[in-house]
Amino acid sequence: MSDGARASSRKAAAGFRTATTRRQESGCDGFTLIEMLVTLAILAAAVALGTRSVVLGETARQPGRIADRVAAEIDRLRAEALRTGRTGRLVYDAEASRFLSSRPGAAPIPAESLHVSVAVPPSSWGAPGEIRLLPDGSASGGRIVLAAPGAGFGATVTVAPLTGRVRREPQP
Repeated sequence: MSDGARASSRKAAAGFRTATTRRQESGCDGFTLIEMLVTLAILAAAVALGTRSVVLGETARQPGRIADRVAAEIDRLRAEALRTGRTGRLVYDAEASRFLSSRPGAAPIPAESLHVSVAVPPSSWGAPGEIRLLPDGSASGGRIVLAAPGAGFGATVTVAPLTGRVRREPQP
């Protein structure tokens, strides 16, 4: 018999009954109510933290996803301009919070719940918030900044004026 078993049987013989000896005597193993409540409280805290993390992660990814869609549309507009010989345009409609493309069949790119700024060079011949892609492969140039309000997450899409090259960069 081990030392722990001897001590347990001495206590039982002396009239002391511990939770372990009661479980051994009754023949059923299980958890006490306190143990179950503590376990449930720990699980509830983990779920709450996990949910918050998922929501923040989704908020952080939204500007990046929209920036990817805008950059892809600019690439398509440039290819369309080179192919057809017609100028392509991407315009940010601030009232509707969406980007509109001059490419036939292009769906608007919604940007609700984001702070959007479109900066075009002062020498640009486009309207405010408009980036033009020319048939020779060049562009009016510009910088689109997308930011999630209050979260500090964002992304930037930059269009080079001379080459029409599109660069997408995450913002810290």
